[in-house]
Amino acid sequence: EELLAKDGVVRVDCGFCAGERTDELGAVWLPDQDDTGFRAYGSANGVRTSRGEIPILKTDRPSVYRTEMSEMGKGALVYRFPVPEGRYTVRVHIADTFNREDRGVKWEFGVGADRRLVNIWELAGGTGKTATGSVFEHAQPKDGVLTVDFTCSVVNGIEIEVEK
Repeated sequence: EELLAKDGVVRVDCGFCAGERTDELGAVWLPDQDDTGFRAYGSANGVRTSRGEIPILKTDRPSVYRTEMSEMGKGALVYRFPVPEGRYTVRVHIADTFNREDRGVKWEFGVGADRRLVNIWELAGGTGKTATGSVFEHAQPKDGVLTVDFTCSVVNGIEIEVEK
């Protein structure tokens, strides 16, 4: 409940570990941290990367897309959030900042049983370094934990908002 106490929203800047930071629109993002299993949010099985001051297209908050957590052959990248029972909207922020040669690769991510397999290049309109993402509505925690996972993928930010 503490996680959502301020305004009913929790934001995690994936891959960024240097403390809370405020984006260009004034929203506060929590740092990425390891999943400890002790009723705190966190990630497992990922590698953190900062891309520096690269330009990011189609967003008013580019700082969120300049750090990332990626699944790099360690198993599915997983984020766990302890939240009260209820319904949540989950926004996954992604941008391919690596300029991959294989633009046909499909990334898979999901919230609980809701799975998505997407081609990030198509989602971003055929360009790299372009902010995009996906929204999962009516997500529900299982045993007090909301799980967001990724396979063959990267993530730049996750927002979880209580549905009213």
